[in-house]
Amino acid sequence: MKKQKNFFLALAALLTLASCGAPSSTKATYQTAVTPPPEPSAQPSSNEPSSLSALSSSSQPSSSDSPASSSSTSLSSSSSISIPHEHVWGEPTYEWSDDYSTCTATRVCENDPSHTETETVESTQKVTKEPTYDSEGVGEYIASFENPAFATQTIEDKIPVKSKLKFTLNTLNHDGISYSVKADSALIGGDVVIPSTYDGLPVTSIGREAFSGCSSLTSVVIPDSMTSIGEGAFSNCYRLVEVVNKSSLSIV
Repeated sequence: MKKQKNFFLALAALLTLASCGAPSSTKATYQTAVTPPPEPSAQPSSNEPSSLSALSSSSQPSSSDSPASSSSTSLSSSSSISIPHEHVWGEPTYEWSDDYSTCTATRVCENDPSHTETETVESTQKVTKEPTYDSEGVGEYIASFENPAFATQTIEDKIPVKSKLKFTLNTLNHDGISYSVKADSALIGGDVVIPSTYDGLPVTSIGREAFSGCSSLTSVVIPDSMTSIGEGAFSNCYRLVEVVNKSSLSIV
């Protein structure tokens, strides 16, 4: 019976504690002994998309894919873009100047005609046949290029017959407005026609002994522009058989 009485007294004390609250020391001990539950993981704020939202938004067109951006991309793609390519050169072409003094070589890329290579060089001349007073000579012009893609070019051209006459400005009276004529060499032969003008000026005189010793000279034509014929102009011209003198001058 005594044990039951003690039990009820203890139970009453516990009930009193439950209704009135435990002492502060007991409460502090409880809080220290009990481990608080883990804090929940931070939830994304309303301004930050969740992982699912981020994944969803990544599959959606970004702001850069907006219509305005698309038009910008379309404009860029329609612009001219230079794409590197390998040159495939066509066959070179060559062009000589009118007097054959220079030659220009050109080749064009078949993949892009705007890409060209050009080189212009001065030619050298070689005489393969000397001209004479009666026949033309032959000259050869040669153009050599630094670019190994361009081949050396050669072209032939005729060299005019050597002039049988030599003209000098007439210093008689110191006027310098006319020419005097004489043979270019004692080796000239055949027919000689003296022109009435040379280089835009009149030919007015035949120099002293101008044709002396031209033993192969067979005929000569003297124009009416002549105003003087020097002494012995045709001396020792043993084969000279015809002289057409259109001037009023006499030949001494």
